[in-house]
Amino acid sequence: MRICIGLLLSLAACGLVACGGGSPVVADTTNNQEPGAGSEPEPDPGASDPEPEPLQNPRPAGSPDVLLLSVAGHSGALAGLFCDDGENRAYLADEGRAVDAVVQVFVALDLSVEVHNFADRLRARDDDGDGIPDRADQLGFVELLAKLDQGFEDWVQGFDNPTRIVLVAHSHGTNWSHILAAIRPEIEIDIQITLDGICFLFECEHEDAVADFIAQRNEVFPLDFSRPCDSIDVLGFSDPFNVKDVAFPNVVAHLEVQSSDFFVSDATDNFRIDGTEVGIARLASSESHTGVTFAGGEAMNWVQDRILEVLFVG
Repeated sequence: MRICIGLLLSLAACGLVACGGGSPVVADTTNNQEPGAGSEPEPDPGASDPEPEPLQNPRPAGSPDVLLLSVAGHSGALAGLFCDDGENRAYLADEGRAVDAVVQVFVALDLSVEVHNFADRLRARDDDGDGIPDRADQLGFVELLAKLDQGFEDWVQGFDNPTRIVLVAHSHGTNWSHILAAIRPEIEIDIQITLDGICFLFECEHEDAVADFIAQRNEVFPLDFSRPCDSIDVLGFSDPFNVKDVAFPNVVAHLEVQSSDFFVSDATDNFRIDGTEVGIARLASSESHTGVTFAGGEAMNWVQDRILEVLFVG
């Protein structure tokens, strides 16, 4: 497993791994007075570190340190060409794909992770109408939104040590993950990973179903996400952005990967609403559109290193 072992070991030596993050204490070297009256006493090398203050309102026992939500894109070329989501599934959860790579980082830091995976579709198929999804690998945005809301309520809101929320998405799935952040501005997304986002043909595939969902839901959303392509105004740019190219204010760290695929790739750099790139890191990968999703590849190795930077540098 390749996750910048040297960095990880050095951080562990500083005592950072055990607490899951934070900044090292830097000694104050500005006071050069001679030892004597008024100087601080020398620390006792044999003394143990003071016990940390107990949390006043910890999240429930057994709750995860990290909630990881993944959203895949198309599962076949013809599905996109014919604007049909029938075969779309949660392939980022396949062995050796992006979910495995992201989970590896947190597990190596002894952090618990709860993972839920979603497909490029509005909602799960339920052809027999029994209220149970026909396939566990075809859960959609409706289920994704419910899982985020549940996680926020159960493990984040009001707690001193909230569960970290991490999103990873690929291709058309990046539209769903960015929409998710946009319509839940009160929920902080600790890390959003966007792998070669594509908006082309997204509206052809989903616009009608999403418009019906918005109309039927008893909720006022901050944007009309039935048409997310070329829909977001960004300060300093004359043309509107696709939703998948905007890192919304509630996203703390945004990691963007662009492939070098000749046929389909993300050619637009992501920005904040205010036109800045604060908190955004970007990689132009030499890999294909699909290749950027595989653990051990250039893109996912880069993502792993950036996650470590987010956790330990802040």
